[in-house]
Amino acid sequence: MEFNKKESTYTLTLTGDVKDKKGKVKVVGKNNGGEASSEAELTISGRMPEFVEKPIKCTVLEGRNKAGFKQQLFF
Repeated sequence: MEFNKKESTYTLTLTGDVKDKKGKVKVVGKNNGGEASSEAELTISGRMPEFVEKPIKCTVLEGRNKAGFKQQLFF
C-alpha cells in the first residue's frame, strides 16, 4: 500500500494472478475522531494490457509542469 502525501490518498495495487477474481472489498479508516468504513464489490475480468514497447525514461525539467510520451498497449 502506498500513501500519496500531496493528495492524502492511499493506493493498493493488486499483483500476481488476479484474473477472474471477485469478492467484497472493505476499507476502514481510523483516527482520533473515530472510524469510518465502506464496502464495494470488486470484479476483475479479462486480461491485463501488455506493453508492446516498454516505457522510456521521462525527465521533467525544473519550471515545466508537463511531460508527454506515447505508448502502445496490447489488449
